[in-house]
Amino acid sequence: MQALLRYTVLALAAAALAGCMLRSSAAGEKSKPAARAVDLVDDARIQRDMIQRTKAMLDAGETSPMEKLFAQRKRTRCSAKLPQASTEKLTPAEIYRRLRHGVLVVTAIQKVEEPDIYFGSSATGFVLTSSGIIVTNYHVVHDHDAEAIGVGTVDGRFFGVKEVLAADKTSDIAVLQTTGNNLTPIPLAADAPVGSPVTVISHPNFHFYVLTHGVVSRYYTEQHNGARRMAITADFAKGSSGGPAINEFGAAAGLVVSTETIYYDAVEDDPRNPQMTIKACATSRDILKLFKPR
Repeated sequence: MQALLRYTVLALAAAALAGCMLRSSAAGEKSKPAARAVDLVDDARIQRDMIQRTKAMLDAGETSPMEKLFAQRKRTRCSAKLPQASTEKLTPAEIYRRLRHGVLVVTAIQKVEEPDIYFGSSATGFVLTSSGIIVTNYHVVHDHDAEAIGVGTVDGRFFGVKEVLAADKTSDIAVLQTTGNNLTPIPLAADAPVGSPVTVISHPNFHFYVLTHGVVSRYYTEQHNGARRMAITADFAKGSSGGPAINEFGAAAGLVVSTETIYYDAVEDDPRNPQMTIKACATSRDILKLFKPR
């Protein structure tokens, strides 16, 4: 199985950068009806800003050092009022327009030998409450070489991580309290039926805010640890860890975890003839188990 975390390395600039993560195309000519603006994602800017702002938050004490988060991963339950899912059906375009603001870039920074040079990971998370509770994968907060984690939104806001509220290593889920507020939460859904549509918004390999669409293909248990999984056909890749698999009602039915490519044959650990890739998600049912009943 491949965990879906992605790294880059960038130099820290002396000046802090401001501005949004998205840029819009120019307006149409005055003689023509105005077309709907297309959001252009500046991948290089997002990478750079996430590393720089996470380092700045660590220096200012606005995000917790990683060793503090490691100690909190033993917590198994937390309490929060989660939003209810809607009964309104949404198209994938509507899901992207409404809910991408609740999908987060999660960056863990790691210093290298040279002064002021930091590695930065790229993973995904999503908002559970407007008061800053988010969810991502356990393995995203499992990097013992990282110094701190920062979180960013599509509109260019940045937040530190205060603490781990609850975690499940087997299911690969971590619930975090960030310093954010007035965020856009994505509700959690009960299990989506096999064959029902799902939409993923995530950050594969530093391609930020990518939408893919597919269906739930089955539910199963992992052979090596017994974790419950939801398999989907919507694409994702490294960097997508922690992204939401959203049902047609705009609620997350699962959390992106890993991929497993099936090969026709392999010679001395040299895989050949790839046939298909299983895309596994933790279920929202397992996320909800981390919250105390209200």
